[in-house]
Amino acid sequence: MYDGVVVGGGIVGLFSACALQERGLKVAIIDDGKAGQASIAAGGILSPLYPWHAGAAVSNLLNLGLRLYQPLLADMRTAQPPTCLQPGLLYLDREEEDQAKVWAERHSWPLHTHKAAELRELEPHLAATSIRHGGFSLPSVQCLSASALLSALRAIATKKADIYRQEALDIVVKNQRAQGVRLEKRMMKTSRVIVCAGAWTARLLPSLNAIQPVRGQMIKYAAHNILNHIVIDREHYLIPHPDGGLVAGSTVEKAGFRPAATAAAKQKLNDVACGLLPELKGAAIVKHWAGLRPGIDRQEPVIAHHPDVDGLFVHSGHFRNGISLAPASAQLLAQMVCKEQSSMDCAPYAWPQL
Repeated sequence: MYDGVVVGGGIVGLFSACALQERGLKVAIIDDGKAGQASIAAGGILSPLYPWHAGAAVSNLLNLGLRLYQPLLADMRTAQPPTCLQPGLLYLDREEEDQAKVWAERHSWPLHTHKAAELRELEPHLAATSIRHGGFSLPSVQCLSASALLSALRAIATKKADIYRQEALDIVVKNQRAQGVRLEKRMMKTSRVIVCAGAWTARLLPSLNAIQPVRGQMIKYAAHNILNHIVIDREHYLIPHPDGGLVAGSTVEKAGFRPAATAAAKQKLNDVACGLLPELKGAAIVKHWAGLRPGIDRQEPVIAHHPDVDGLFVHSGHFRNGISLAPASAQLLAQMVCKEQSSMDCAPYAWPQL
């Protein structure tokens, strides 16, 4: 019998398992092969695209998570440690600047304003039409390789946790208490079940139908040394990626459980990228992929105990912010499971009201 069973082996699930292991719990992870779908669709930016839109509860998780990341990255002594760069976020939409300044001052993040001439020096390859009004930047923002982070977390978790490569069929509940997780050929007994199933959360817990899959598609160019910052233009971005090359993303599509990449999205992303960086016209697109994020109809993820079932917890609904929020939200989850004093007020992350 395990002290806890984590359903989901993506970044959120792995961070959760590690946080529970640090507290001495014997943990099992159930990974059906769908884990990491949100990470597949992630650019690896350690910040929401527009953090001032996300609200105080998300900002609190973000700032705590960034403090936790530094020692975590240093401790990931694996064959493929996650490469972390600090290119900073460069925004080309001046309409956001006033809100950004208020947020940055409140949370002690440096923010720089740039006139068009300065942007030309900082990013000489950007299209003249995109920088004519100037912009602003958050220079401290980091970016890491999502795939390398996932590999590193798996290496850490598997040293202490058992991983079962099977599908979780349902949560076993008796007398309003969690009893375990039913797999195809066995039942994993535990008094604590933590559902970190991402876009598939509502399949296990239909009452959480507020969490639904949202497809994200990205493309990668064999283009190097033509961009110094992560460039944001509304909902799209260009990333000089830690894995090499340049990534353009991403779409936000309510396409159900269909993770297939589409030609239409590839064309749209290429058009946006080439509009910002004309040098990309004719550049080789070496990769085009898609993943499913756990979308939710609010800003905050769910980090909560089931309102009616003792020992059943949910850690999901991070949408586009799983990588940046996961270390902090996993800490809150582990504190909740182990009945410790919480690092912050957990009310904003409570079970969604129907």
